[in-house]
Amino acid sequence: IFSNITGTIYDWDDTVIDGQAVAKDQILGRIADLSKIYIMSFVPEEYISDLKVGREGEFTFKGEVRRIKGYVERISPIRATMLNYPQLSSLYHGDLPVMPGRNRELMMVESYYAVTITLENVDNLDIGRTGYSNIRLRWRSFFWDFLRKVWSLFWEESTF
Repeated sequence: IFSNITGTIYDWDDTVIDGQAVAKDQILGRIADLSKIYIMSFVPEEYISDLKVGREGEFTFKGEVRRIKGYVERISPIRATMLNYPQLSSLYHGDLPVMPGRNRELMMVESYYAVTITLENVDNLDIGRTGYSNIRLRWRSFFWDFLRKVWSLFWEESTF
């Protein structure tokens, strides 16, 4: 069997057996070029103005200490309203708060922007695993951010 692209097979159709005839365009598996890996991160709106394309960062898989270096490739200019990655949602024990929509889509509860990060020098990658991206931004006081959130909540919920 030959493919018109080079890469690593990361998903294979287990129903295919030796000697079975296959059609010309039948999909038997999925191949990924591991020389350049893209990950999708979601950044809260309050931090998006500090983020710039080309900024260096790192990615860590959940449950691992290994850090993989990368850089910001693309920042979505519009806020994400739906989440196309269910494993990241709060309904499936992920970190992004969502609520189910009418057609079973996952609607974002808070304001996040999709950010594409390119990872460099990746080996032994498990495609589909989740983790955390860390990008150093300008210094911010967590206490001040907390006070701002409390203040905005006070004004939203008050009857003034």
